[in-house]
Amino acid sequence: MPRERDEEAVLAASEAAIALFLRRGTLRVSVAELADTSGLAHRTFYRWFATKEQVLRPVFDWGTDEYARMLRTSPGPLHETVERAFDHVLWGEREARTRGLFPLVFADPSAQSVFFFAIHDGEHRIVDPLAERLDLSVGDPQVRATAAAVTASLRIALEDMIATGADPRPVHARALRAFAIPALSTSRAAARGTTDQPGGQGKDTP
Repeated sequence: MPRERDEEAVLAASEAAIALFLRRGTLRVSVAELADTSGLAHRTFYRWFATKEQVLRPVFDWGTDEYARMLRTSPGPLHETVERAFDHVLWGEREARTRGLFPLVFADPSAQSVFFFAIHDGEHRIVDPLAERLDLSVGDPQVRATAAAVTASLRIALEDMIATGADPRPVHARALRAFAIPALSTSRAAARGTTDQPGGQGKDTP
């Protein structure tokens, strides 16, 4: 195989490894088993994933990419787009994976660290599409605060699901609003800290 990672193959390997974790009900699976179930030579697995827990990261990064894509392309108020992104990435046809995987991740310090790094990096990766959507600069504090609220709300919702077993979507929606970020509930002008003039509402006015 070429030394460059084929990102589709990397994602497929990550998905296969996660499926094995879910079948076993534990992250305590050997690297040899993970490589075999992913269809990879052991040397390739080690080259692609620095640690066993890093095999989770491509699926987490896929979720970030989907958030960014939907932020760029989905119409309607921003908070509704973020809620749809959460549903698309973590719920619906992926509910069983979300319910099964994240209790394992949050119970394992190494896996939890991979998740938190993915959340941190994801926060930075959604800044550009948020800035485009809000018509603000990427360095604007409102954009950075909105990105932080989006990723923190995801984490809060998953933590609540693990603790209670409940559908995380209502908690996710409430968490978004609890941050009181204007861009997540009001117009672009409010996000700028100005008053809307007639006909001057921004892209994300409800």
